[in-house]
Amino acid sequence: MQNAMKFNAEGFVDPELLKDWQGHILIVTSEDDAGYDDSKLLSEKLPNASLLVLEKGYGHLAPAVKSQEVRQAIERLANSLSQ
Repeated sequence: MQNAMKFNAEGFVDPELLKDWQGHILIVTSEDDAGYDDSKLLSEKLPNASLLVLEKGYGHLAPAVKSQEVRQAIERLANSLSQ
């Protein structure tokens, strides 16, 4: 969470500082979300990041409107951690 907040505030995350980070993160966005490009960049810089891109048409509200898809992605991530 601290890394995500730092990214939001400073616009970067030093991948070298995160190379041993064991956490996992699911980043949810849509192509017409104002943070779409930042979400892609963050997913490339954070190790063990999964990116869920929802369809256009809902902007920043896509995760709320598509909550079932988001829940399924969370379940897939959680299941992958328990294996």
